[in-house]
Amino acid sequence: MSDQVRLPPFTVQPTFAPLGEAIDWGLALNEVPDLWTQTQGEDFPVFVLDNGVDVNHIDLRGAVEETRDFTGFGFSPGDHGTPVAAIIGGRRNDVGIVGVAPRCRLFVGKVLHGICGDFRWTGLGIRWAADTAPGCLISMSLGGPFADASVLDAIEYALSRGCFIICAAGNDGRDDSVNYPAKWHGTVAVGAVRRDGKLAQFSSRGPEIDCCGPGEGITSASPGGGYSLYNGTSFACPFVTGVVCLAVAKHKKLGGLTPIGNHAELLD
Repeated sequence: MSDQVRLPPFTVQPTFAPLGEAIDWGLALNEVPDLWTQTQGEDFPVFVLDNGVDVNHIDLRGAVEETRDFTGFGFSPGDHGTPVAAIIGGRRNDVGIVGVAPRCRLFVGKVLHGICGDFRWTGLGIRWAADTAPGCLISMSLGGPFADASVLDAIEYALSRGCFIICAAGNDGRDDSVNYPAKWHGTVAVGAVRRDGKLAQFSSRGPEIDCCGPGEGITSASPGGGYSLYNGTSFACPFVTGVVCLAVAKHKKLGGLTPIGNHAELLD
């Protein structure tokens, strides 16, 4: 297997299960629970391209509508994809944690085996999302320093199908270090901030950054039914994905969008 696309380096710290249902600091600081009176992302399709997901975790049970393996190694309860998916769409069930858009429809494509994968797998995952649900959201907390034409072609195809593509910027912690695919125009490149609103030290920097999300000390689901604290732009990316999902679902509910929406309109 070639090592062409990788997970950005991230840190994990096991923690105790929250008592009741915890609202993580990023949701509280950004007043996300107030938005749930208008929408919880009802029925909107969100595709997570990662290294798998634990579909049996209590906070994801019933949330994942479809899984697909593009690696040939078999689908797995990803140690990275599980917290990413839960940040987006963890269910409101009075236990554990809750995601930003707790009533969205989650689809998970395994395009990484462990921490790395082939460009071809990523391209196949992007096209699967665009063909399955035109106008969907695609969340990718992966990347690397090298561009690949096949991945760019897949991104352009998904954009032509009205999809939003939201990507982690990377965790290189220096200027001009945004990873591909976040570096490409047409994607939403996401950096990470701390609880005090300042840029996280590890977050990649560069003019390609479109926005930042909470990415330090994030409580989310871990495979096997547990919970951990996570650091990285990998976890800021799904937060932004969830916020965009709420915006899209709200506009759709109000009848303000065609099936292939106007991206700028949603971010106003």
